[in-house]
Amino acid sequence: MLDRFKTNIATVALIVGLTGGAIAGQFEDGVEALGRGDYPTATRLLGPLAEKGDTRAQIALGVGPAVKGYTPPSTSVSPFGIYLIFVAIILAVSGATYARLRLQIQNRRIRRDEFLRQLPPEVHAEINHARQIAAERPWTPIAFKLDSIEMTDRGVRFHANGEHLGHAFSFGLALTMSYGPVAVCEWYRDGDASEGLIDILAYLAGVPRGDSHFDELVKTSLIILRAAPPNVPFAQVASLRCKVFFEFTEDNPEIYLDLDFAEKTGLIREKNPMDRKRLVYAFQANDQRESTPL
Repeated sequence: MLDRFKTNIATVALIVGLTGGAIAGQFEDGVEALGRGDYPTATRLLGPLAEKGDTRAQIALGVGPAVKGYTPPSTSVSPFGIYLIFVAIILAVSGATYARLRLQIQNRRIRRDEFLRQLPPEVHAEINHARQIAAERPWTPIAFKLDSIEMTDRGVRFHANGEHLGHAFSFGLALTMSYGPVAVCEWYRDGDASEGLIDILAYLAGVPRGDSHFDELVKTSLIILRAAPPNVPFAQVASLRCKVFFEFTEDNPEIYLDLDFAEKTGLIREKNPMDRKRLVYAFQANDQRESTPL
């Protein structure tokens, strides 16, 4: 995005450079004032240019809410010429937006660096360990197939099975819409076959599997990030992209869940490498979670 803004700024500089230095600067300043909502300044800068017949300024004032009652002189500019002028105005505003965005990013980096400096040494060690494990064992999406799909007006229920990193796995899942894009997401144990998913998560986290096992029922929350097609009854949805929250597990680990009902496939994607260890225990029974240090 930043590279695109830089390109936009260079384009504006080229367009303005062809129209003369003093007038160009006045036009740019006026458009920048429009972009930040300073309409009196925009009117003061662009008004004289518009009176002199500068079509760019006339169009800019025509779309600015500060110039109520201002009637630009008639012009014989072609539709394509108006299009180019609009492009120049948009690019000029983009330049001001880029400057603000760059400042926001710098401020966020400063706050982030300050926050990281204040973390205790053991937290830094955990972060570095998670990064090392993520580099050594990259998370590729865990793919699975869907069968026994039951669509309703309020959700879906299906059985999933797949193989990843040499481990076969399966589970059941029921999704029930609650409010807006939020849903209750329940994972069901499918006998010993569900243990394969724990094996995969333990390997990706670099922790021993131990005695942990997939609980009979794991309740989570889910928010739908994207549905296709949009704005249709749930029974007509062909695919979903979701974020799953394990709110009953310490530190609330999260994953992304993609479901394609048309192709009968799904993916489990990583949200944060720091969550890997917590995800191993997220599928455990409550009594196991209480006795397992995270």
